[in-house]
Amino acid sequence: YNVFDPSKPDVKIEDLNPFSIDSADKLIAYSQEVEKNQFLCGILTADINMTDREWTPIGKDEPNKHFRGIFDGRGHKIIGLTSSSPDKAVGLFGTVHAGAEIRNVTIGEGSSFSCEGNAGAGGIVGEVKIGWTWGNVYIENCGSHANISVNRHGGGILGHGDVPDNNTNIRAFVNNC
Repeated sequence: YNVFDPSKPDVKIEDLNPFSIDSADKLIAYSQEVEKNQFLCGILTADINMTDREWTPIGKDEPNKHFRGIFDGRGHKIIGLTSSSPDKAVGLFGTVHAGAEIRNVTIGEGSSFSCEGNAGAGGIVGEVKIGWTWGNVYIENCGSHANISVNRHGGGILGHGDVPDNNTNIRAFVNNC
């Protein structure tokens, strides 16, 4: 389902064989699996506490490692999520690419993201990379209470959007966040 584009057919995430996430260990495993399959969809089935856990954001700024799937938080919250990098995008998601959809998740208390370089830091997504095809990026019904520290690109929900100068057809949409 996509509230941004009613012409898009209804898609139930359950039909996409999503990775089910109900613990800190499974959230970490999901991030690692996305490195192997950037289209892997995920759903949260419980609130997650990441306090005192090392976090590597979902999706990296490397070829074929951007997140391009659908992630549905189902209204759950992730607390204590922290990540810092001198030059890589950080957030729940590091780098997402056109076609990604992220919805219904809140980053809660004790969360912080920092990036000293040119990449972005955001509570939900550090950086959106949009190329020539694959469709728009949608972030909807998300919230963040994370502390964000950056040199250049930061935001509560989305840190940075990287769109080619002559690309006017593909966009990142943030709705009801």
